[in-house]
Amino acid sequence: MRELVVDLGARSYPIRIGPGLLTTVGEHLRERGVGPERTLFVVTDEHVGPLHLERVRRALEGAG
Repeated sequence: MRELVVDLGARSYPIRIGPGLLTTVGEHLRERGVGPERTLFVVTDEHVGPLHLERVRRALEGAG
């Protein structure tokens, strides 16, 4: 896995790139302190959604 940081000062955030990350997205968010009390939005389109959205949804639900 490779991680890049978008440097926005106090609003900086990492972008992780690598194989298998869609199935572990919930675990990665939990590591960053994002818990079940937060509302998340997944932004996709008609091309990417049908390929990956269900896998991401399952990963998020599995992580709580």
